[in-house]
Amino acid sequence: MVPTGFVHCFNGNCKNASHCLRHQIIRFIPDTLWAVSVMNPARTDPAGKCAAFMADTPVQYAVGMDHLLDRIPYLEAKRIKQRLLMAYGRNKFYQFKRKERAFSPEDQQYIRQIFRLYGVKDEPVFDAWQSGYRWTKE
Repeated sequence: MVPTGFVHCFNGNCKNASHCLRHQIIRFIPDTLWAVSVMNPARTDPAGKCAAFMADTPVQYAVGMDHLLDRIPYLEAKRIKQRLLMAYGRNKFYQFKRKERAFSPEDQQYIRQIFRLYGVKDEPVFDAWQSGYRWTKE
């Protein structure tokens, strides 16, 4: 579940350690791993003002869009699809469609904005939801 190259932090003295994904995830390092990426201890800040801090709060990801455009009139649905293809590109768009990639909260908000732009008041309908962590800094 942890992406390759994710940087861990072993500074348990940091005041944010109990809520930092980089520190919390060290409990789950498998015994089979020979090495992991680790933050330089000289760059950590026990006061909690660490530039590498990542909240360990799960977020909701939307998965799949088989029925995203079902309840939308054809012309608007066609325009929305074109807009999404332009925004995400063909590869990423079809990764979303094939459920190979999940919609981040920002992606979900963007789709809501596109719906509103084309006069669609309904909420976007995704196929499923999953909880997960943000493995990258914004």
